[in-house]
Amino acid sequence: MPRHLNLGNKHLDAVLDEYRLHKDLSASDLDLVLMSYRYLHVFLKTRAQFNKKAPKPRKLEDLWLLCFTLVFSRDNTPEFAIVNEGVNVAKKRFGAFAGKVTNAYLRYIEENKQAILEQIKNTPSLVIPVWLEQRWKSYPELLKKVASNILNRPEHGIWGFCEDLILEKKNFSAFSKKTQAMDPGSYELCNWILKEVLKKPQSPKPYSILDMCSAPGGKLIYLVQALLQQGHSPTALATESKLERMNRIKENLSKWNLNSQVKTKLMEWGDNVAIEDFDAQDLILADLPCSGLGTIFTRPDTVASPVEEKDWQALFNLQERILEDALKLSFKQLFVSICSVDPIEIAHISKILGKEPDFKSWDQIDEKKYDTSPEGLVAWVKI
Repeated sequence: MPRHLNLGNKHLDAVLDEYRLHKDLSASDLDLVLMSYRYLHVFLKTRAQFNKKAPKPRKLEDLWLLCFTLVFSRDNTPEFAIVNEGVNVAKKRFGAFAGKVTNAYLRYIEENKQAILEQIKNTPSLVIPVWLEQRWKSYPELLKKVASNILNRPEHGIWGFCEDLILEKKNFSAFSKKTQAMDPGSYELCNWILKEVLKKPQSPKPYSILDMCSAPGGKLIYLVQALLQQGHSPTALATESKLERMNRIKENLSKWNLNSQVKTKLMEWGDNVAIEDFDAQDLILADLPCSGLGTIFTRPDTVASPVEEKDWQALFNLQERILEDALKLSFKQLFVSICSVDPIEIAHISKILGKEPDFKSWDQIDEKKYDTSPEGLVAWVKI
């Protein structure tokens, strides 16, 4: 059941991938779970209109959520079939009374579907969790844009879209089947960085790159591959603070045979780093730890739980310490990025760097090209 999957410290999609690999969930089931997270907040707010008290046991509410999602996201499935199946499952799993209550609820949803659709249309924040709605109450346009994109479902399903992000399938020439998936926002960000780095035609030259928060290394691999293809001789240092994340970098570098071009170092930026240990760099990448709210379109579990103010402050302090180290280094170009659509977080980074963002993926990407909303990456460049 979607709301009670054991996520631990993993993203929802990683947990679902494990279910898929172990054949515990089919692709269509995975797609339904992902869509259920997207409809979660609409469901909770409209379910309260039916009955302020949540049904018991808790897993019965999960069944209602799945049925609710089917009604609103599966145009080709007759609603009576969804109702009948939901009632039968409720009876089998939770007893006759649960079947009766489920029947009443699903009939209510069936009868009020158009009214709920109108609510969603007229009150976009209906699909946003309460804590995020409060955080963004001064940004009505952002609420409207995020809300309208969360419920988008590609024609072939979310899970099909996730698999289609394998770069080789999108004809991303710098990659092959060996690569992991890269979302459209990251791909466009890498292309934007390359354009900034190579604004003027240049003869082949060495490029020194420092990637400060590198894991899993996708952006760095892309940039090094692209520079190699253009005849340059890039060398890079990838740093990371946790061993598990460093191992992911090394694994990806090995797949690409880039161990000679890219060295690795386990270290903690923002923690009294000896700046003199680092040579001058042509290019520094600082893909900062962030809220991850830019993944709200592709990883709906990101906003399933409220982020407390103390956690925001701890994150902002960490970002500031890392950037203080970055700005002390010698570089020709510094690229700072986060994956967030949160205006307060973006303003925080902008204040430290003294400039507005130079790149926002959701403003610059043609969504029709990718059949869904891109992750919300934001980037700044300093020279």
